[in-house]
Amino acid sequence: HGQGDRLRLLHTLGKLWTCGVRIDWSGLHHHKPPHRTPLPPYPFDRKRYWLDAVATKKQGQNADLNQPNTAATSVDRPTGNEGGRSPIVVEMPAEAALDRQIAAVYRDILGLDDVALTDSFFDLGGDSLSALSAIDRIEQLTGERLAVSLLLEHQTPSGLAKALSNSRRSARPSALVPIQTGGSRAPLFCPHPFGGHVLIYTPLAKALGAEQPLFGLQARGLNGEAKPHLSIPEMAREYIEAIKSVQPRGPYQLVGLSMGGSIAWEMACQLRDAGDEIAILGLLDAKALHKHEDYTSGRYHRLLGNSPVPDWLSEQAIILSILFPALKKHWRMLKSIKRQRQVTALLDFGKQAGNVPHMSERQLDHLLAVAEANRIALRDYTPRPNDSRSVLFAAKKGLRMSTNEPNLDLGWKQFARRGLEIHEVPGDHYTMVAPPHVSVLAKKLNKYLNRSD
Repeated sequence: HGQGDRLRLLHTLGKLWTCGVRIDWSGLHHHKPPHRTPLPPYPFDRKRYWLDAVATKKQGQNADLNQPNTAATSVDRPTGNEGGRSPIVVEMPAEAALDRQIAAVYRDILGLDDVALTDSFFDLGGDSLSALSAIDRIEQLTGERLAVSLLLEHQTPSGLAKALSNSRRSARPSALVPIQTGGSRAPLFCPHPFGGHVLIYTPLAKALGAEQPLFGLQARGLNGEAKPHLSIPEMAREYIEAIKSVQPRGPYQLVGLSMGGSIAWEMACQLRDAGDEIAILGLLDAKALHKHEDYTSGRYHRLLGNSPVPDWLSEQAIILSILFPALKKHWRMLKSIKRQRQVTALLDFGKQAGNVPHMSERQLDHLLAVAEANRIALRDYTPRPNDSRSVLFAAKKGLRMSTNEPNLDLGWKQFARRGLEIHEVPGDHYTMVAPPHVSVLAKKLNKYLNRSD
């Protein structure tokens, strides 16, 4: 057949494909095996872009379609005598291509059919796990590190693409992560729990309401930009410097989950030493002392419940399970796997089941390094006596169920000079800050925030 017949056939098939008709493309090549061919580094948008010939011939000859200001608009096929005109695809600026890449990442991770360039990741249903997956995918697209704070500040594909284009910098990311910046109330600062990430506080920020600003304090080393801190006093010093960039003077509101409670306690001590006031020191299912934790063959009992940890399970697999507790159900599949390979196998099982975010091997190494540094910092920390207003929010199925402390204060009363107020909230150590339980926590916590007494 002539080349014209083939072009007409391809044109017809292309029109059918753009209408959503499934095409058996193998028939075009007589069922021969396919060959690799390079494709553009962005997903195809199933729309056609037309460039109207409104300029003069001279202008058309001098036009540079690759200039940054060149814009392409998706329109329907023109009507009239233009049936024979071939579509011209205008090359879009890098920023425009990137926002569509990011929208495709959102669609894939959140399982949606369509994502607009102005849709917010978290309004679409994104959570802390899916956000980490999105960060990993976007880092693979751009070849650059993406700070969690950038995704939280710029949640739409267009906003994030623009922010990435404007932030081609190699500076170390700040510990301060703005989770919710609107509102006129005094900010709430939340140090990270074990593992270093702070996205877990996102549901709490929403439950507290739009008028309550909330900033997370993320661990150093999650992006491999520096070695993780090995002591809680070191963390506290860095985090105090960070919060003073937002709020130069007290009174400060500090609330921390798990290990974040210990960090918040030390921050309160250091701030008081410097003459600053503390409005509230909130402890979310946090334990005061970790020196005498029960370790047997690298086993951690407190955060993994009361059931024994198998002796054949590697320490890294245990740490990963503390960070993502849903991984416990995959332990039995690791018994026949060598200890040095268990953590990567466990991560693969978790990815397939949707229990953990997609992360690169590099990200996994950074995460485990931060977790190990956190473990050492917790083990070596003894809280100092503190006269701040201290409130423990203990999860009903949290650490109090897995400890043998009869006073149920998780060890804090001996250090709280002004006494310790205790509130029980629904959920366990992890779910107390997730829907639906987080609404109860937010209601109780709100009674202590922005008080003048």
